[in-house]
Amino acid sequence: MIYWWAFQARCFISQDDSKSILRLFLYSNQIIMELGTSILGFVTIALCFLPFLWMGNARKKKEKKLLNNLRSLADQQSCTITDFDLGPDLAIGIDAENGWVFFYKKKEDALIQESLSFSSIKKCRIHSQKRNVKIKNSSKTVIDQLELVFEPAEESAGRKRWEMYNADENFQLNGELQLTQKWEALINESL
Repeated sequence: MIYWWAFQARCFISQDDSKSILRLFLYSNQIIMELGTSILGFVTIALCFLPFLWMGNARKKKEKKLLNNLRSLADQQSCTITDFDLGPDLAIGIDAENGWVFFYKKKEDALIQESLSFSSIKKCRIHSQKRNVKIKNSSKTVIDQLELVFEPAEESAGRKRWEMYNADENFQLNGELQLTQKWEALINESL
């Protein structure tokens, strides 16, 4: 198309004018092509980042919902959450002033909402189910389940177990081991 236009311009316009018009046409055509390429590049980059922004917003919404549910659980005991942590599908918090610990976990088939008073707890410990897996020439230990186990202050009351991780629900650990260790220490210090 450029060649046809240049040919027509040479037929009807003098030699000097045709060169300047042709230069002007080629320059404006180059700017339009560069603008189109730039727009296409910006749209492609935006489309690449859009899923990450969407996932970040979805994660923030999920965390906010978990925290709100944990706070509403604390409100039932007239408590205020002073420290909390959020996991992939759980929230755990403490009211150190009033002596309560709260746990909220949403599973696919169940919703777990529990609260315990420090006066009903003698000790908190971690219970983990592990198994050994052979990989080539070595053996690795795999954690299948992590729980916070609360020993009751009264012998007649049963132990409470809060499941922090289960390999059947989540494929791999995502900070649950560190979270469980932190909360075991925090609860035992507060008792």
